[in-house]
Amino acid sequence: MAKRILFACELGNCVRQSEQMLPVAAGLIAAGHEVCVAVPPDVAAAPILRAAGLTVLDAPAWRAEPPPGFLASTYADVLLVTGYATQDALWGLLRGWASVLTTATPDMVFAGLAPTAMLACRIAGVPVATIGDGYALPPPTEPLPSMRPWAEVPADYFLSAEGRVLPVINACLRAEGAEPLLSLADLFTTEVSYLCAFPELDHYEGRGDADYCGQVFAPSSGTGFEWPPGAAERVFVAMDGRHRPFLALLGALASLGLPTVVQAAGISAEQAAALRRPSLHVFTATLDRSAVLAGCDIVACQDIGMVAPALLASRPVLLLPDPIEQMMILHRLARQGLGHGIPPDADRDGAGAVVRRLLDDTATRRRVANFARSYHGYTPALAIDAIVEDALALPALAGG
Repeated sequence: MAKRILFACELGNCVRQSEQMLPVAAGLIAAGHEVCVAVPPDVAAAPILRAAGLTVLDAPAWRAEPPPGFLASTYADVLLVTGYATQDALWGLLRGWASVLTTATPDMVFAGLAPTAMLACRIAGVPVATIGDGYALPPPTEPLPSMRPWAEVPADYFLSAEGRVLPVINACLRAEGAEPLLSLADLFTTEVSYLCAFPELDHYEGRGDADYCGQVFAPSSGTGFEWPPGAAERVFVAMDGRHRPFLALLGALASLGLPTVVQAAGISAEQAAALRRPSLHVFTATLDRSAVLAGCDIVACQDIGMVAPALLASRPVLLLPDPIEQMMILHRLARQGLGHGIPPDADRDGAGAVVRRLLDDTATRRRVANFARSYHGYTPALAIDAIVEDALALPALAGG
C-alpha cells in the first residue's frame, strides 16, 4: 500500500537539503509511495523542487533579521534567532507546521534542517527521519557542541544558550500535551537519522561512533565552456559574486595570470562580462562540473556542495566561507590539511598570497590525493540507494 511521505525544510535557502531530498524522494516514489515537500515559499529551493515535479507546500518560516553583530556559537543560538526566543513566536511556527501536516497527512516525515517540523511531528505523533549533513544534524551531546571550536567561548555559555531556548520549546510541548525535552539534544531523537557526510567533512569534529551514509550532492550537469589559454595551473572558482572577497580573489588570479574559469551566482551577465580578462572567463550559468574538475588544478569555492566533489576529484580546495556552516567546513579542512582559506576581509594582495601558498603546498596536494584514493569509486548514488533501501524497511513505510 502506498504511504504518504513529507519532506520538510525550514532554515536557510534549503538548496543543500533539496540536493539530498530529491534523489531519496525519487527512490521512494519509484517504490510506489506518494511524496510531497514543504519549504518556505520564498526560498531558492522552492522552484527547484517544483521543476522536479514534486508537490510543494508552503511552510512557515521566521523572517526577522538577527540582531546586529549576531554570531551563532551553538545550535541553540540558531534557534533563538529563528523564532524560538518566545513562546508566542514558536507557537505561531508550530501552528503553521500543524497546518502543513493536516494538509499532507503524512505517514512519515523526512526532516532536513527543519526543527519546528520535528516538534510539530512530536505533538501529532508522526514518525520522523532526519536527513542532512553534519550541520543539520549536530552530535546529540548535552549541551550541543560549539559551532566555533576555533574561538574561545566560555564553557558555561552553551548550557546558558540552551537554558534560554529549552523552556520555550517545553512550554509549547506541554500546552499540546506532549512530553517535554530533557535536553536540546532530545530534539534529534527520531526514528532514524541519515547523516549524509564523510567523517572528514563532518561539520563537527570528533562525533564519535556515527553511521555516516556518505556525502550527497547534486549530479554533474551544466553548460560547456573553454579554458583561457596559458600553461600555468588552472583554477576553477564557484561562488556567489556578491560575496565580499570575490573581487579580491578574481583580481589576485588575474594578476597572477592563472587560467581561471568562474561560475558566479548572484551577478548579471553584464557584470560577468565586465569582469572578464584574457586569463579570466566568467560565467553566470552552471557549468559542467565533471568537465571543469577534470581540467582544473585548484578549486576555490564557498561550501560543501563543491568541496566534496573537488576532493573526490583530488583537487585541493581554497575556501572563502561566509555563513557559519561554511566557516565550520573551512576549520575542518584546515585541521586536516585538505585546503586553505581566504578571510572575508582579504584584499587582492592577501588573496594572492593564499593562492600562491596553496600552489606551493605539496603536502596538501598529497593529503587530498590520499582522500580521493580512500573514496575511489564513491558516487552519491551509493548513499542514496542505501538510504532508500533502509527507509523502505521502516515500520512507518513497510507493509500495508
